[in-house]
Amino acid sequence: PIVHAEMTRAAIAASNPVLVEKPLTLDVDEAKALLDAAEQQRAIVHVDHIHLYHPAFRAMKNLGKALGPVQAIHSVAGDWGPFRHDTSVLWDRGSHDIAMCIEFLGQEPSKVSARVDENQFTENGPGENISVTLTFPRGVKANLEISNLFKEKKRSFAVQYEEQTLIYDDIAKVALSRRLKTGAVEAIDILTLLPLDQVLMDFATAIRRGKLDLDGLRLGIKVVNTLDLCEKSV
Repeated sequence: PIVHAEMTRAAIAASNPVLVEKPLTLDVDEAKALLDAAEQQRAIVHVDHIHLYHPAFRAMKNLGKALGPVQAIHSVAGDWGPFRHDTSVLWDRGSHDIAMCIEFLGQEPSKVSARVDENQFTENGPGENISVTLTFPRGVKANLEISNLFKEKKRSFAVQYEEQTLIYDDIAKVALSRRLKTGAVEAIDILTLLPLDQVLMDFATAIRRGKLDLDGLRLGIKVVNTLDLCEKSV
C-alpha cells in the first residue's frame, strides 16, 4: 500500500487504465492528488474493494431498495493474520467494511470513532482487535469489528431494516440470507460468480468504453479519508 500512490500516478501519467488494490493510499492528500491527475488525463481508475463486486453484496444492495430505510449495520470480519508490518489491521481489513458501508448507504459518515480492544504482538507480527463506529447523516450507525487475532475466519455484514435483516457472509455456505423478526433465516439465491472475475469484467468493460471512469477512485478517497479519521480517533 505504501507504493500504491506512486504506481497509480505513474500509470495515469502514461495514459494507462489502472486497477489498484485497496487501500488506495495510506494518505488522504495523496489520494486526492491522484483524483486531480486522473481528471486531467481523463483516466480510468478502479480500486479493488473486492466485496463490492461479490454477487451476494450486489444482490443485497438491490434487495435493500425495497425494504425501507436502513436502521443499522453490524459487521464482523477477521482471521488469524495476516500480520503485516507495513499496514495496520485497520487499514488492511478495515478498508473492506468501510467501503461496503459507504457504498451501501451512498454517503460518507458524519462521525467516526474507533478503539483498540486488544493489542498483541505475535511471533508473526502485530495483531489487534478494533471496534469502529460510523455514524451517517440520517443517524444510521455502523458498528464494525475488525481483527487479525480471531482463532478462525469470520465474515458477517448485516444490514438491519424494520422488518428483516440482510446478511452477507462470503465464507458461509449461504453467502446471502435474510433474518426475519420471527428469527427464521431464509437463503437468497445469487449468481455463481467469483468476485475477482467481476472486478476484471468491469475493468475490461471500462477500457472498451474508453471514457473517463473515476467512480471507484472517488469511493477509494472516501474510504481513505474515513480510515484516516478512525486512526486519529484511536
